[in-house]
Amino acid sequence: MTSPLLDEMPPVVITGNMREAWTTREREVLVEGPAGSGKTFIDCLLDHTLAMSHPRSRFIWSRATLVSLRQSILVTFEEHVLRGQRHPCMHGRASRQTRTSYRYPNGSEILLLGLNDPENTFSMEVTKFTVYEAVQTTLSAYEKLLRLLRWPHGPYRQGRLETNPREETHWINKRPDKIKSNGKPQIQRIKTTHRDNPFFWNYEDDCLNEMGREYVDESLAGMSGARRANLLDGVWCAAQGQIWPEYDHTMHLIERAYVPELSTYIASMDFGFNAPGCVQVWGGDGSGKWYRVAEVYRTGANINQWADWVAELWSEYRFRVGIADCAEPGSIQVLNTRLGKMEGRESGAVFIPANKSKGKQHGLNQVRAAMDPLQTGGPRFFLAKDALRHKDERLAGEGKPYCTELEIPGYTFLEPDETKPIRETPDPAKPNEGCDAAEYFWTWIHGKYLDKEGTNPIKPGSAADVLGWRTTRRPRS
Repeated sequence: MTSPLLDEMPPVVITGNMREAWTTREREVLVEGPAGSGKTFIDCLLDHTLAMSHPRSRFIWSRATLVSLRQSILVTFEEHVLRGQRHPCMHGRASRQTRTSYRYPNGSEILLLGLNDPENTFSMEVTKFTVYEAVQTTLSAYEKLLRLLRWPHGPYRQGRLETNPREETHWINKRPDKIKSNGKPQIQRIKTTHRDNPFFWNYEDDCLNEMGREYVDESLAGMSGARRANLLDGVWCAAQGQIWPEYDHTMHLIERAYVPELSTYIASMDFGFNAPGCVQVWGGDGSGKWYRVAEVYRTGANINQWADWVAELWSEYRFRVGIADCAEPGSIQVLNTRLGKMEGRESGAVFIPANKSKGKQHGLNQVRAAMDPLQTGGPRFFLAKDALRHKDERLAGEGKPYCTELEIPGYTFLEPDETKPIRETPDPAKPNEGCDAAEYFWTWIHGKYLDKEGTNPIKPGSAADVLGWRTTRRPRS
């Protein structure tokens, strides 16, 4: 079977499990499988084809946040389905970073939606919706979308979940076990494989092509544990010992173009010499979301070199305060002396010791909560790409993490000793310097927004007090 694409596009083979994903008319559909098995491509291609062939039909493409949708799904649609060509559905002057819909000349629409606020869909009516990377959304948000399937234009009404597997207890994995009154599963499960991806599979020789081998054998096969099982084998299983399983590079690691205007900058630092040291600059947008915008991650640098890099970062970002490892008071003093000499002590910045009085778990929990995509408003933790300065080529050459985003997937707990009580202690053998610096920052923020409007007085020494804001701090909703 071939798809009815635009005349200028060559036909794409739709075979195997993808044929079922293309032809099914079930009310609820789950398309699951390993990374790179063509799930997103076939979903985008199907909706594009339906939009062109059924005037006035309406579709929703959604993901946990609108930014993550634009960075992933829109790239697949515009670069692989539309082949990088300008199409009439790309109306107006909106770029990929700001697009909110695709509108077709026949009146059809594809609406783009972030599920961090599903209430804004109350008045919508649609023909079909797709939730991408659906393990990042809740059953409640999904059910709110199901009520939208009442638009009369289009061949059928359908809600679709598209995802890589995650932990086996996830509600999505359990939903096909529910049986409807007609004896069918609540949701039709369709499993994809790499053979279903026309960009990765050579159907003539029935094997992975060069691009497919590069991705599957060199990227996915090199993973370990549950991540390998989820992304390579397409198996539902939980990660063993990962400290921040909430981290998803497709959501939390963002292009620089998606970083909003930032109003406040804070630095954080973990010292090191033989082991890496790491200094980060975090920028806040005033809504409680923070973005790591700059980072130095190096081995073999003495404290004077670190002071120079800190001064360089302050000159660029004018961060108001820095939080550093409290075990290094002498090093903190060196940094403050260096900052104090800048512009006749006009820097106003000062490094303070990280507060570890509440224990390691408190800090880990603060980062975990900030990453959570299911909280109201979506995640608050973001890492901007291209933030690294003064790259450590030795670490890179040895295949070791040389920035925080490469550390996080391998940041795991120490394997428990069966003869002792369970203690969730990070494995000291795993690189953790960037994670520690992030933990210092989020512990200091205390997982609360800094509200610029309020009536309650702030406490001396609080985050708002150090920042110089005459405000109150309100808890996360």
